[in-house]
Amino acid sequence: MTSVYLRQLIGALVAIFPLFSVASVDDNNQQVIERIEVIGEKPQYVLKLEMESAKKDFYDLYNKFASDDSFKTKCDKKPRHGSKIKSFKCETRFTKESFHSLTKQHIQLNIQDLKNPAYSLKYLSMPDASDVRSVTNTKRKAQKADILTQINENPELRAAFERFAKKYDAYENR
Repeated sequence: MTSVYLRQLIGALVAIFPLFSVASVDDNNQQVIERIEVIGEKPQYVLKLEMESAKKDFYDLYNKFASDDSFKTKCDKKPRHGSKIKSFKCETRFTKESFHSLTKQHIQLNIQDLKNPAYSLKYLSMPDASDVRSVTNTKRKAQKADILTQINENPELRAAFERFAKKYDAYENR
């Protein structure tokens, strides 16, 4: 019953979409073999999830080969500041440590500037991403050089990077 229904469905699809159906004759048993090709695209959010997964896999593998522990990178979904909406981010140890030390410095400077520490919170200026980038600029360049070195020396890491690059290209060029 099911195979009869399936044949009727395939026959109806072939009748409706004759451009996508290709019929050929098998020389051995002289039966007509039909091939139906479905042309479609992955949604952009699926491409983004695949790209994020490939990036996480690459950095997980890179962490095994990193020459400096501060170069190790952790990728996960974190909520944005002041929101519960999560976004995918990768953060190195040295970036996280620099942000914490800059925040500590800003708090100490603001407390020293004002005589009343409770009042100083009103004027507290916290570091942002640009402050961290300026402090970690040389370290980021060193990490990029280390990533290139590790990719050239380890074929397994190179394959993971190529997978990530393909997924990134598919996502960006959609």
